Amino acid sequence: MELRETRPTFIYTKMGKIMLLGFLGIKHPRAWLGTQIHVKHGSIGGNVSVPDEFFDHLKERARIMHTEYNAMSEKQKAVILKTVHRDPDRAASSETFEMMQRDVGMFGEDAVFPKDEEGQ
Repeated sequence: MELRETRPTFIYTKMGKIMLLGFLGIKHPRAWLGTQIHVKHGSIGGNVSVPDEFFDHLKERARIMHTEYNAMSEKQKAVILKTVHRDPDRAASSETFEMMQRDVGMFGEDAVFPKDEEGQ
């Protein structure tokens, strides 16, 4: 019988700016640092460190989102662009824009906005 390496499983729910996260099959669970909420203190933080497996998972989700956006019709993309142009201040102050900025900071512009085969 051949043993295969299994990928970890992440279970999470996002509630606004808070994410509750559980995981199965992590090789090094003690690699999670600064991520636990302290009930009596009500705070998290300090030096936060997560395993590479979770970081890779987040990068894969960003790649999927990019693929999904590229699969949208030109008509739908035009509707989105029109909405942004109608109220650019609202778009720039949105949580979606804030998350995109964080993704660029964490993964780089090329990872968040990869070029297509034509270089666009």
